[in-house]
Amino acid sequence: KRIKGVIVERGMEGFSTPKTGGKWSLRSSLTRNNITFSHSLGRVLIFYHGCLWNTALQLAYLPLSCLITMILRTYYPSVHDIPIFNDMTSFLESSVKVDFCIIGVASAGGLLPDEMREDVILSLKSNISIINGLHSILNEDEELIKVSRQNNTKIYDIRASRPRNELSFWSGKIYEVNVPKIVVLGTDCGLGKRTTAKLIVENLTKNNIKSDMVYTGQTGWMQGWDHGFIFDSTLNDFVSGELEKAIYDCYISKKPKYILIEGQAALRNPSGPCGSEFLISANVDGVILQHSPKRKYFDGWEHVNAVMPSLDSEIELINSYGKEVIAVTLNTQGMTDQEKIFHKQLISKDLDIPVFLPIDEGLDGILEILESKFYEN
Repeated sequence: KRIKGVIVERGMEGFSTPKTGGKWSLRSSLTRNNITFSHSLGRVLIFYHGCLWNTALQLAYLPLSCLITMILRTYYPSVHDIPIFNDMTSFLESSVKVDFCIIGVASAGGLLPDEMREDVILSLKSNISIINGLHSILNEDEELIKVSRQNNTKIYDIRASRPRNELSFWSGKIYEVNVPKIVVLGTDCGLGKRTTAKLIVENLTKNNIKSDMVYTGQTGWMQGWDHGFIFDSTLNDFVSGELEKAIYDCYISKKPKYILIEGQAALRNPSGPCGSEFLISANVDGVILQHSPKRKYFDGWEHVNAVMPSLDSEIELINSYGKEVIAVTLNTQGMTDQEKIFHKQLISKDLDIPVFLPIDEGLDGILEILESKFYEN
């Protein structure tokens, strides 16, 4: 059985709710709690939305222990035996030993939350190095640097901007990539673009089709994908070149039949519009568009009445770049089973386009769509 929802007190740490009137609401996101990270780092702890998780030994510290355990065991069966600790101190008192702590929380502005700072210091003092996915550059924090040096631990700032002499400018060699390049764009942030791209690669692999994903965010790097770059920490003049280089390198080294590309943000998100780089500089051959039918406002901008454009207008905008949306994938957060089917059928009928529910139904059928479009004449 699947968990349909949980009731928590408004304001409880780790949860947020949009302003509502005359009804109760629960807002959560599976795509923002993706805990599939690279295991090549050794023993690792992960701070991720209030969660401390050991990827090597399957350990977690969770403030909402019973609730989170229930959710993890429902959506992530492979971690069904996670033991629970009350806090960082009680974890350190256990016999479990780890080498790294990953900070993967998506905080406002990418800043290190005050309530997490002491845990980071405690980690460093306990000979646990930090892998930091925040915009805050912890190697510029004098207190943390001092603690790190005193305890012979290291801080890795994944989103630190690389120097200009290491960056690539767009060259045009993208036109030498002779396999279909498919980008997963979204109508907003936080819809699961990377998750959908990953699931498409997995579906193609299941069908013995060689494919790969180019990541464009820090989580993709943490998950262990071989090719990509971190979009939002790259100097603007070099974004197109770094994107081109990642795709080209993937093409040369992996020789895939398809290349999936993780999109970022949305073409018309007012807090950070993004997408034309993928359509133009990456010269993609097709777009898969992720959408949430129940989301009215751009995420986090309800208070300024930032209403999301309609799905059909987003498709028209993409078409204006000379690119085709070959399928729509739905984020079904907050929907009943009936609503999921209703929106899937409605969009498919109204827009005459294939529609998938990646989390609920998987992506069986996407291979046939891709093969028909790119390889069957």
